[in-house]
Amino acid sequence: MQEVLVDGLFTGGGGRTRSLDWATKKGILFGAAQGLNYIHTFPARPALVHGNVKPSNILLDERSAACVSECGLMRYAASVQQSAPQPPELFLDRAVSSRGGWRGYAAPELTAPGARATQESDVYSFGMVLLAVVTAKGAADGGEEEGEGEETMGMVKIGVLCTAEAPEERPRMAQVLTMMSEFM
Repeated sequence: MQEVLVDGLFTGGGGRTRSLDWATKKGILFGAAQGLNYIHTFPARPALVHGNVKPSNILLDERSAACVSECGLMRYAASVQQSAPQPPELFLDRAVSSRGGWRGYAAPELTAPGARATQESDVYSFGMVLLAVVTAKGAADGGEEEGEGEETMGMVKIGVLCTAEAPEERPRMAQVLTMMSEFM
């Protein structure tokens, strides 16, 4: 893995930055959604969550294929039995702090004392990443090709669904993949 997604641009080693075309960005976002869906549907009990979805945790290989990184920070979902291991409180307190740099991608419910990451909070964070890349697209890319306006609006709608204020109103990552596949 050599590059990191940052605000719709991709930075490599040595501070190099490059802008990617819309089709490549869509592919990267779709790959990140696939990675999160894999984490969420992995047959583990208790269920797994990533807990730190943000642009700098989407890495690219030499073919610009996405990999959701920092999987070592995956946490168990909050809905598990009390006997199951729980993530330390410190993790989310640090993650949503302004110093942690994650605040802009964190679900609103994670700011509550004792809050724990959930699959729904991962979906929210992915939606924020999606919106950041899509909204940066117009400014960075200049003109639109035929049909890109519909795709852009479709991706914005998906991002808005993912960032619903109420966690239970957010789609599952499998549903996000289905919606995104219409634009691939």
